[in-house]
Amino acid sequence: MVSNSSCKLPRRLLLAVLLCLPSLLAQSNGYLSVGEVPKVAGKRGAAVQVKIPLAVQPGYHVNSNKPSEDYLIPLKLTWASTGVLEGGEAELEHAQHRFTREFRALRAVLREAGFLDGDAPTALGLLAEGLYGESALIVANAIAAGTLEGLRPEELAGTLVMLVAEDRGRDRPPASRRRFPTARVEHCHRELRSALRSLEAVEAEHGLHTLAPLSLDYVIPAYRWGLGEDLTDIEPPAGADVGDVVKAVKSLYSLLRQMEQALRGHALHQVVQTTRERIERDLIRRV
Repeated sequence: MVSNSSCKLPRRLLLAVLLCLPSLLAQSNGYLSVGEVPKVAGKRGAAVQVKIPLAVQPGYHVNSNKPSEDYLIPLKLTWASTGVLEGGEAELEHAQHRFTREFRALRAVLREAGFLDGDAPTALGLLAEGLYGESALIVANAIAAGTLEGLRPEELAGTLVMLVAEDRGRDRPPASRRRFPTARVEHCHRELRSALRSLEAVEAEHGLHTLAPLSLDYVIPAYRWGLGEDLTDIEPPAGADVGDVVKAVKSLYSLLRQMEQALRGHALHQVVQTTRERIERDLIRRV
């Protein structure tokens, strides 16, 4: 015999809870046993349902929770305690403290890196505000430091893809042995790597690690895409396929659109716009 019971979870983030064992009251005390109750998870504000296995000894029976006659004793299900749910509240309180610590650490990083003056954004902070994603701080730094100045559209594409693509988890040669399409792209890589390491060091002082490593696999494919070469003529990096190239260039295209909006009136706006126009072809389209 199986009984279905549902309960309302408190309004909070997704919380896995182990339902406490119920105490069952029936007309034949001691002849009804409860099997193992499974774990159940639910979203905040949602009703969840769990199956509770019950076993009745041979020769006995229990009525339903709504018997047809008034003199029959209904089957009742009560909870012995809500200790686990109270534990969930403690877990939520711990998470709230963790978020507070992380917020303070992030604020300290932004202050030390020059994005905040007290709690107000600096010019660098306002520039980063127009961007989003893991690379926003590094992109803003590169713009402010002049790292991207003087690049041709295809070189800008090959540089920016380092900040948005993700290399596959496999052995690859170190950056010193990598081939870059031009000397200026290689110079930009060194500048970006230096800025990334500096920001990583500031984060580490505050117990944070939010920055992704630079990607090198798609530098040449993005460069060639920026030159206008057909997708069928662009060779994917070792261990990757055409779909991976398209994914990397789509991420590049998204960053270019952000920069195009954020850099209106800036000296880099024209080359960013031209690069975006070159990238926007074949499978890369504005949705």
